[in-house]
Amino acid sequence: MANITYVEASGQSTTINLPDGWSLMQGATANGIDGILGECGGSCACATCHCYVDESRLGDIEPASENELAMLDNVAAERRPNSR
Repeated sequence: MANITYVEASGQSTTINLPDGWSLMQGATANGIDGILGECGGSCACATCHCYVDESRLGDIEPASENELAMLDNVAAERRPNSR
């Protein structure tokens, strides 16, 4: 399990012990984190789980796939280098 800290647009932070194999979107929607909708259920079809990863942690995760990069072209919030 990993401790994941979500920081909402309001600045409120919530840390969740996320089970292995769960996505950030699953953790957010299962724990009522505001702002991450995940309307497509995690199939990379809607970009409503767009988030910003702390830049110091980007090296800890796999690079974005071509499908993810294409989906990030459709985000509602500003796309940044640390968008995922």
